[in-house]
Amino acid sequence: MPVLDAALAFALTMLLVSTVVSQIVRFIMYVGRSRKVMLKTMLMEFMNDELSPVIEREVIRLGKKVSARAGQLLVREADELGYSQLFGADSLPKMTEVTHEELTEKLKRTELGKKMMAELREEADTVFLEIEKRFDVIGNRFTGSFRTHSRAWAVAVALVLALLLNIDTVNIANSYLRNEQVREGVIAQMDAIVDRVELQMALPDSAAQDTVGLKVAIAETRDQIQTLSDTGIPIGWSYFPYLFSDSDDAQRDLAGGEVNNWLLWVLGILLTAGLAGLGAPFWYDAVTGIAHVTQKIRSAKKTT
Repeated sequence: MPVLDAALAFALTMLLVSTVVSQIVRFIMYVGRSRKVMLKTMLMEFMNDELSPVIEREVIRLGKKVSARAGQLLVREADELGYSQLFGADSLPKMTEVTHEELTEKLKRTELGKKMMAELREEADTVFLEIEKRFDVIGNRFTGSFRTHSRAWAVAVALVLALLLNIDTVNIANSYLRNEQVREGVIAQMDAIVDRVELQMALPDSAAQDTVGLKVAIAETRDQIQTLSDTGIPIGWSYFPYLFSDSDDAQRDLAGGEVNNWLLWVLGILLTAGLAGLGAPFWYDAVTGIAHVTQKIRSAKKTT
């Protein structure tokens, strides 16, 4: 099963690279306060553009169950309620996410929430439910935007890492397909690689604020990459597309393939950026999936 083994070894390599990338991106996001800024923007949009219209629609839906004066009062209260009043000026800067349950509980403690429960009585829960639904819609949109933003950062970081360490996926994949010893050496370290990645993936986002922890995580993964490199994986500048030599014979031999080598190298670096940018969870699933298929095939061969 050389092809499956090569695929498994390649997935393990990309898992390590993408783990380093993920750690760096998490740190960048923390330093840039990206998640907190996005949450603040989302709450601002929800409070300014969504809360009042939802209550107004629900008041209209309830019809005669709510007096015109009570309905106008609730809409006005919703217009005047700001996100800083809802969550508190002190706690808001520390928040990175808010669930709709938390929103409802906070809302019920405000003057608006108290008046809703007093005026709407048993219908108040249905109104709160509609508010939660709209909050989830806005939250999902911002979550998608944040993931896109994070993925863009991951691709950029992976590109820089690929250039710094010369991680050429075309050359790596070719080595795994052609060299059984190299791919078997990587597969032999699968358990150690997966255990280390699982540990790092389990770290909470708050761990990104620890610069020392980030350095340790990156150093450990870098050591693992170095271990793989020692097995013969072509990572590093000693594996450049062609060898620079002053020999006339060497120059003649390389002249025809020099352009192709450069193009393949550029392609390999760009592929590293794109593939590592998929994230550690993607490659973790790829490793476990390929390993499972490989194990099943080997078990089937033993029984025949």
